[in-house]
Amino acid sequence: MYIILDIPWQNCYNYIITTNKGNKMKKTIVSLLAVSLTLLSTPASNASQSFKTCKDLNKVYKYGVGLEGAQNMVKNRATGVVQPKASKHLVDAALYEANKKSDSDNDKIACEK
Repeated sequence: MYIILDIPWQNCYNYIITTNKGNKMKKTIVSLLAVSLTLLSTPASNASQSFKTCKDLNKVYKYGVGLEGAQNMVKNRATGVVQPKASKHLVDAALYEANKKSDSDNDKIACEK
């Protein structure tokens, strides 16, 4: 009897469990147990985490949170030209949506520094 499991999220492909080769079965079970523990220890999504102020958000996410492809636009005081500035914000759509009210300049990055 063969059971084939495909687990691509941990780069573990096509584990074959056999009933006639105990050693191979033990290795596979230990590997699957390790993958399971890794998945269980992964922190939950912060989708519902909403912060009251940018100060609170920046304590956890130093450079703010935003959407993929968002750019922090800054205005040069001397020339008046608006240019994109490199940003180190966390890209997380659900977290951004929960804190969208803190994006005062509407550049799709909340509480950027």
